[in-house]
Amino acid sequence: MVEGRPVLAGDSIGGPYAMTYAEQYPAGVAEMVLLDSTTPRQFDAIPAYPMQYAMMRRA
Repeated sequence: MVEGRPVLAGDSIGGPYAMTYAEQYPAGVAEMVLLDSTTPRQFDAIPAYPMQYAMMRRA
């Protein structure tokens, strides 16, 4: 068992997941590191992204 609050690290598409977790459980996160993270607004900021993401998931 790990004691204490973890440091979250989010890389690329994992960045929004780390940000979402930290937002939902702020008391459970000591710090957060984002490495070349995508934006959580990518579905709005890049109109073609949802289709491209769906194609990548199928591959």
